[in-house]
Amino acid sequence: YARHARRLGLSEHPDRAIVGEAVPTLTLDAVLNDFGLDRCDLLVIDTEGHDFEIIRTIDFSRIRPLVLIYEHIHLGRADRLACWRLLRANGYRCAADWSNTLALLAGASASVGSAAKAASELPAPFEYRTACRS
Repeated sequence: YARHARRLGLSEHPDRAIVGEAVPTLTLDAVLNDFGLDRCDLLVIDTEGHDFEIIRTIDFSRIRPLVLIYEHIHLGRADRLACWRLLRANGYRCAADWSNTLALLAGASASVGSAAKAASELPAPFEYRTACRS
């Protein structure tokens, strides 16, 4: 740990250097409403272990991203399986590598290419609303 702490510029053990901080949060519905959007083609979630909590808040009867990518590496086995079950129950096909899951809305494959192309053209970092459109 000392080596990693030094590499990160920390003078103490990384676990003691981490400080919790409350930050304002919004649901996907709230973000879309705030920007006057009625759809989201691409949704990327990377919230260090809170990805399934966010996915659970999505109202799939209202919003159905064509492509949903999230980080599952910090999820426990039960949450990984529950997340896949939730997505599959809402019409998604899922594939995973060692840390991320790609969920594609069934029947949306013709549109996925345009969503992926749009995502590849986004500057980094990009604003959340850039990946969504009305």
